Amino acid sequence: MLRLYLSKERKENSRRLYGELCALAQQGQAGLIVIVPEQFSHSAERRLCQEGGASISRYGEVLGFSRLAMRVFAAEGGIADTETDAAGRLLMMSLAVEQVRSRLKIYGVGANKPAFLLQLLQMLEELRSFCIRPENLRDQSRLCEGVLGEKLEEFALLMESFDSVCANLGQSPESRLSRLLLALEGSDFAQGKRFYFDGFTDFNGIELEIIKELLLSGGEVSVYLHCDDLQEGEQQFAAARETGRKLLSLYKESEVCVVPSQEQDSPLSYLRSHLFGGSRGVCSGAEAVQFIEGGDPMHECRIAAGEILKLLEQGVRLRDITVACADYATYRPLLETVFHRAELPAYFAGDTDILRQSVVHMLLAALEAADGLEQEEVLTYLKSGYAPVSSDACDRLENYILLWNLSGSRLEQVWTRSPFGMREVREERKERQLEELNRERERLLLPLVHLRDGLRRAVNTGEMLLRLNDFLEEIQLNETLNAMAAELSEAGELQKAQEYAQVYA
Repeated sequence: MLRLYLSKERKENSRRLYGELCALAQQGQAGLIVIVPEQFSHSAERRLCQEGGASISRYGEVLGFSRLAMRVFAAEGGIADTETDAAGRLLMMSLAVEQVRSRLKIYGVGANKPAFLLQLLQMLEELRSFCIRPENLRDQSRLCEGVLGEKLEEFALLMESFDSVCANLGQSPESRLSRLLLALEGSDFAQGKRFYFDGFTDFNGIELEIIKELLLSGGEVSVYLHCDDLQEGEQQFAAARETGRKLLSLYKESEVCVVPSQEQDSPLSYLRSHLFGGSRGVCSGAEAVQFIEGGDPMHECRIAAGEILKLLEQGVRLRDITVACADYATYRPLLETVFHRAELPAYFAGDTDILRQSVVHMLLAALEAADGLEQEEVLTYLKSGYAPVSSDACDRLENYILLWNLSGSRLEQVWTRSPFGMREVREERKERQLEELNRERERLLLPLVHLRDGLRRAVNTGEMLLRLNDFLEEIQLNETLNAMAAELSEAGELQKAQEYAQVYA
């Protein structure tokens, strides 16, 4: 049985869900599984324990789709299968492009750029999440003309090439959720269990197939949607409304229950109903909702800081205050400046693109430098701030390399020319400087030489990754990042410190 619960109040949905689950647990019903988005799993687990008591774990648990996969793999097999991490998949996509580069007209142009490869990988994963295969793309390419048809044909070729690279390296090209769907087919894991889906606005193709398989396997599924009605209603519920229709088309035995709102006349309910409708009406008793207009984004940020300071004077805790903005890239630097001046500590929860991290640029520079020890690439790596030499040594090495225009094998050979150029200096001073420069040269270049030789000996992607890991350990990157994180933490820049502490992992 599939049950859809619709409510304009998300809290009402959750209240009904946990109420039903705890009632069944008191009756001794086991196999109760709440499935929520990954980012909500911790708060959902806390709520389940608070409402269900100490014994609730005997009857119910909270999972995300990924943890559900691990539960099924533990029961049906497959938990020991290894999964390639993001860096490994990026390298495999690079190999996949290289295999078919001669046949690519559109996607072969930027195939040597990591950012472009990452976009290809994201596109592949997006297509896989909706169960789209190479043959589906080819069928559509025959119906399309011009550039679009060529794109579909080439991407189908890339998907097949990626699958062949994975097979050659002993890796599965399928995602964890794709493997979960295969494991559920013919399995009795869902038999006698109740599944409660809460907190989702929509589901992608593979998630819908998983829900369908849970139903076909004998499980009871309840989906709680933040929505008013499946036929028509308010604009902000359009995505959830479409999701409800898709769910009803999955299974014949289904029912829909509209959960009445308990806050129909509240200011928040009025705001939710009219925020996107352009209404200029006034809600009685709406002192809880204030509309404040600023002249520009900076003015708005100053107003927000002033309101937060007022709340703090009233005894409100910082952890209970949230600032939401529509254009994160525009508002974040302004908020950081204003909050710093107002001495307001703030944690910014937006995503940071890893490709913009200086560590990634250093790593790419090191890979390019190791290839041929060309002067420009070596200097880029040297000045990245992560090379295993001090800043003073970095300046001395750069000056010497530029002075004598060293590149390639000349960098590997022992340096014998005067670091003072053609100037006359005492011999012992020149020898002392040369000896020190050669020691610094070895600290700089030996890891690059070891990386170059290791990559040339590697016969597959796995060995390449191991050689790259050896390089990172040789230059002690993890220790360097931890030291930088400690300095940032002492300086009060806790968010940047956290980024530096996490980037190596």
